[in-house]
Amino acid sequence: MTTLHQSLLALQALDAEIDSCKRRIAALKAELADDTAVARARKVAESARADYERCRKTVAEGEARLSDLSATIGRLERRLFDGTIHNVREAASVEEELGFRRREREQLEEAVLGEMERLDELRPSVDKAESGLANLERQRSQRVSAVKAEGRAATERLNQLRAQRNALASSAPASILSRYEQLHRGAPPAVVRLNGGNCGACGVTIPTATRQKVASDELVQCPNCQRLLVMG
Repeated sequence: MTTLHQSLLALQALDAEIDSCKRRIAALKAELADDTAVARARKVAESARADYERCRKTVAEGEARLSDLSATIGRLERRLFDGTIHNVREAASVEEELGFRRREREQLEEAVLGEMERLDELRPSVDKAESGLANLERQRSQRVSAVKAEGRAATERLNQLRAQRNALASSAPASILSRYEQLHRGAPPAVVRLNGGNCGACGVTIPTATRQKVASDELVQCPNCQRLLVMG
């Protein structure tokens, strides 16, 4: 095999590794940009916290209202017996309001108790959502560090490969390099070995005269797929 054939195979091997390296770097960048799982967990945690806070606020407001009602009921009860009421009509009015306030307090106590029970039920959901978010954020942080480290190594390797390729490509004849690169861009591999009497890419039988040219170190193309042929 001629030095040119060997150089083309070496160039192709470098290009294959360069392409692989580029794909890996692109995949790493995509992974870094993809925060879907953490964002989803964050929304779940925020929703759970919001539900809990709404319920807690309802309980607090209900308890404040109960405190006001109890104070009002206490004043009405004292008024019935402190001697400040001087007629039956006024006493009836106070008793009517007292009954109304007591019923209101009873209904509100039941509602607040229900909200307090719901608050107790919501707390585990909040804890679970926040714990899940914290775990995902921790895993994400660790993975990001690993991905960045791999990305730096891949970028360094890519730069090395490009330097090697440039040095190798500079020694190839311009016309042959242009033909190789056109084939590499269109349908790699651009350079294939003969497999017996067949093209190692498309499998077509190579004419004897063409095989002899390859054997004599000429650079020829497969008559079917146009790839560059070298000895197997």
